[in-house]
Amino acid sequence: MNSVAIVGRITREVEIRYGQNQTAVCGFNVAVNRPYKNAQGQYDADFIPCVAIGTSAEFMGKYVRKGDLLSITGRIQTRTYQDQNGQNRAVTEVVVDKVNDLSPKPVDNPNTIPNQQSKPNKPQPNPQPNSFGLDDESDTLPWL
Repeated sequence: MNSVAIVGRITREVEIRYGQNQTAVCGFNVAVNRPYKNAQGQYDADFIPCVAIGTSAEFMGKYVRKGDLLSITGRIQTRTYQDQNGQNRAVTEVVVDKVNDLSPKPVDNPNTIPNQQSKPNKPQPNPQPNSFGLDDESDTLPWL
């Protein structure tokens, strides 16, 4: 099974390119903190190269900004290519299947996702007694 799940912050603004058949593609890095501190007492980070294709790339271009916290699921892919000097290069990257922007967006931000603006909490009516016969104002148990 080839499956990856990471949570981290995007390191730069997303740039969408269009490949063959006008398919959206974007490459980016995600900074993922390690769960332990180094000898200096600081958390190190790994910078994971990722590539999003199609609707995932379009979503990122429209809603994701540098520094946003992302949740990404996908698979690891290794590929080779020749650089400008004719040297063979190998790249290991995460091919994104699903991306979620975990960063809160302000309500007045025009880049918020339609119909997902924050709504004020409505006050809840007084709760009914729970299954133990208690209400919120009682501090005694009925069976004692």
